[in-house]
Amino acid sequence: PGWRGHSNSFCTLLDQWTTMPAEKQLKEFTVAEVAKHNQETDLWLIIDGKVYDVTSFTDEHPGGVDTLLDVAGIDGTAEFDGVGH
Repeated sequence: PGWRGHSNSFCTLLDQWTTMPAEKQLKEFTVAEVAKHNQETDLWLIIDGKVYDVTSFTDEHPGGVDTLLDVAGIDGTAEFDGVGH
């Protein structure tokens, strides 16, 4: 199953650090593709069906890198919502 139990789910990669022109198409990734990015030096996660590359944020995350690694390459929506974001 994909994120939230849906098979063949696709997620959108959002670069949260830059502003993207409205006319630019966002790239879609399978959950399997996101799963490959599960290390501190290459860390993506899924929140509410959107993919975030948080690699450059690992040193700044208030919860520490281990918190991000717990959800690296997977859907971390429940964990994200669970801490009051």
